[in-house]
Amino acid sequence: MLFSLIQFTTTQKLVLLVTVPVMGFLLYLLLRPDEEEEDDDTEVNRLMTSRQTVIEVKIPLSVAGAIIGPQGSRIKQIEEATGARLNMKDEVDRDSKERTVVIRGAAQSAQQAEVMVHRIVAEQPEIISEVIRVPQKALGRIIGRNGDTIRELSRISKARIIIDRSTERRPDGKQQVTLKGSAGAIEYAKGLIDEKVQEEEESRAKIAVSAAGRQQRHRQHKGDDAAKQGTDTKTVGPGGDEHDEGGTEWEGKWPANRDYLEVYVSAIEHPGHFWVQLVNALSTRLDQLTQEMTAYYTNPEFSQMSRVDKFSVGDIIVTPFEHDRSWYRARISEILEGDQIDVYYVDFGDSGIVSMDSVKAIRGDFLSLPFQAFECCLAHIQPADGEEWSEEAKDAFEDLSHTAKWKVVIAHTVSYRQVLDQSMPCIELVDTNGPTDVDVAEELVKRGYAQWVKEDDGAKQNGEPITSKVRFYYFTSGILLVEMLCLCVWCVVCGVVCVVCVVCVVCVHAWSLQLRSQSLWIVAARLCHLLE
Repeated sequence: MLFSLIQFTTTQKLVLLVTVPVMGFLLYLLLRPDEEEEDDDTEVNRLMTSRQTVIEVKIPLSVAGAIIGPQGSRIKQIEEATGARLNMKDEVDRDSKERTVVIRGAAQSAQQAEVMVHRIVAEQPEIISEVIRVPQKALGRIIGRNGDTIRELSRISKARIIIDRSTERRPDGKQQVTLKGSAGAIEYAKGLIDEKVQEEEESRAKIAVSAAGRQQRHRQHKGDDAAKQGTDTKTVGPGGDEHDEGGTEWEGKWPANRDYLEVYVSAIEHPGHFWVQLVNALSTRLDQLTQEMTAYYTNPEFSQMSRVDKFSVGDIIVTPFEHDRSWYRARISEILEGDQIDVYYVDFGDSGIVSMDSVKAIRGDFLSLPFQAFECCLAHIQPADGEEWSEEAKDAFEDLSHTAKWKVVIAHTVSYRQVLDQSMPCIELVDTNGPTDVDVAEELVKRGYAQWVKEDDGAKQNGEPITSKVRFYYFTSGILLVEMLCLCVWCVVCGVVCVVCVVCVVCVHAWSLQLRSQSLWIVAARLCHLLE
């Protein structure tokens, strides 16, 4: 090879020296584009793999909870399994009832997370709604105290239980209940509700048997100055600040914020003053207590041990009722001459005169049950003559309310009347024992034994609920009827007509104002002070 190069001429050698580098350079140029393209592709791939993929998935609003899981546990599981990140958009599409799941991550991770989300949605049972009707009388047992029972039923069945809040009494006595959830959850919830309805029916059956064994009691013809309509009472709404339970530690508490109550009317003086017992589990406990006390105090040995040596007004004792041989709890109202005592039966509301020999000391455990009699007055009405209830009115009220016959009537609290240091519920009474419901107050008005209280006329005729009002009482020895009329004129001039009016004139020295708002109390007080 070297010998051949030596034989080349000078010109040939020059050409060879130039040609070889040129060929090498050309070869480099030919190979260079492929290498740079490969480098460029590598850089592009690196950039693509570092860029996140964002996927938005629409899911039904009803399955959002299943995607999130308890305290976000399901989303955490998806993120750990795929490496993608999941978030729920706060916005909710109310029209389509959907939410949006936002998935961020590498393309493969995001796609894998999307598949898992779709799988969870597909596995969720279909959410349906079903409406059932349950007896209104069983609603209290289904709801429970402060709603505890209905929340427990929803938790166990995993179905939403929604009770119609309408307070209207329906002819069939049933209330609408809506159940929402899967078909299995709804069936489970229906079974739990049926159990509560059955419990209520069994409880009512026991109450009915217990009531059937009670003795009928007779109306007491007595006067109670504290309970009569007069100048030491005032009326406030069911939720008003003036509602104070009062009484002793053994007094029962009237249910607050209850639309309708089932009660027995146990004793009456007149429609403006009577007693009721609540129909509930305590009804059977009262009958059991009566049986236990009767068995105890009819035993000669125990009866001798329970003798009372000293009598004081207000003491709680045990004594028989004059019309039967059972023993009942009572309070001493007055000590009379001739070894006689006037007693008030705290569980029934009636009174009686008994001999001191028949009064026994009460055993401590016999006071565990709260007193069952609640003093009430009939709302919206007053005596036909505006003064006193006639004997005919009392007899009619006794018949319409099934007094001491232990038939259930429906009570609706309208307001409270302040009597000394206690609040007396003013209630509506409806007898539902017949083919048609009978409003007791309305029936007394129809028969001519009562008249509507004037401020209630419009609301009663229109069938609208009566707005609870507040009575403001002002007494002075210097105000005459003419001055009261001046006050009415003053109210018109001041622009407060229709909210202030004189509704009751007890005498020329005692009168009352009807106010539709407690905020007017101060205004009325100032006007009265100026007139004085």
